[in-house]
Amino acid sequence: MFRADHHVSGDSHVSRDNHVSVSLFGECRVSIGGKYLSSVPLGFFRIAAYILLEGRDQPQLRRRIARLLWSERNSAQASADIRQTAARIRRFQDEHGLHFIAADATSFWLVEDGHVSCDLVDFLDQLDNPTAMAGPRLCELYDGELLGSLGSAGAGFEEWLSFQRSSVHDEFIDTVSKAILPDSGLTRHQRDFCARRLLRVDPCDEGAYRALMRGAAEGGQMSGVRHLFDECTHRLMDELGVGPDRQTVQLFESLSRDRAPAHH
Repeated sequence: MFRADHHVSGDSHVSRDNHVSVSLFGECRVSIGGKYLSSVPLGFFRIAAYILLEGRDQPQLRRRIARLLWSERNSAQASADIRQTAARIRRFQDEHGLHFIAADATSFWLVEDGHVSCDLVDFLDQLDNPTAMAGPRLCELYDGELLGSLGSAGAGFEEWLSFQRSSVHDEFIDTVSKAILPDSGLTRHQRDFCARRLLRVDPCDEGAYRALMRGAAEGGQMSGVRHLFDECTHRLMDELGVGPDRQTVQLFESLSRDRAPAHH
C-alpha cells in the first residue's frame, strides 16, 4: 500500500530543505522546504485525492477520471483534456523535482517517496491503524474541507467529491468522538483540543461539550462548567430548537454536586 511519508522528521537522510508537503484539506497547497509553490495545476490536487480515496495502492484509469472531471463533454474532448492535464502535472513536477503522481497511457498512480508527505495519506493511515493518538492527529490534519479551496469541476467529479467529503467527515467525527471519552487514555489537554476541533466541525456536538465540561471540572473551573453548559444549551436551541439531552444534563448536575474543593 502506498505510504507517502513515514516519520520523515526522524530520518537523518531527509533534509528539511527538500521535503515536499502536499495539502489536500482546506487550502490546497504544495510546499518544498516550507516554501509554498505557485501555479500548481488544479488537476494535481484532484487526481491525487481521487487516487488515494479510490484505492491507494492501485493505479486508477485515466478515462474514468476524465469522465468525472469533464462529465459534460464528449469522450474525445475529455480524453484531450486529461492528456493536457497529465502534461501539466508532469511539467510542474519536473520543474520542481517532485515525484508524487505518475502516469502512463492508461492510468495514474502515486509514487512512494520518503521526501514527500501528504495530509490525506496521514489521515487515512490514522483511520486504518488507529492508536491512542489518532484523535489528536486527525484534528491536526482535518484543517478544512477536502479540496476546500478549489472551484467546481465537472458535475460527475463534484458528486463523487461530495460523497467523499461526507464519508471523511463522518469517520473524523466517529474517531474523535471516541478519543474524547474519559477512558480514552488522552490527557485533559488532548481531550480539550479534540473537543474544540469537533465543535469547529459540528457546533452542536454534545459529546464535545461534555468532554470540555469534564476538563473544566478536572481543573477546578466550575464557572467554566456552567459557561459550557449554558453555551451548549443556547447553541442547541438556536440551531436545532432543542435542549441538551439527558446525558449532558446529568453530567452537569453531577459535576455541580461534586464541586466541593479538593483537600491537599
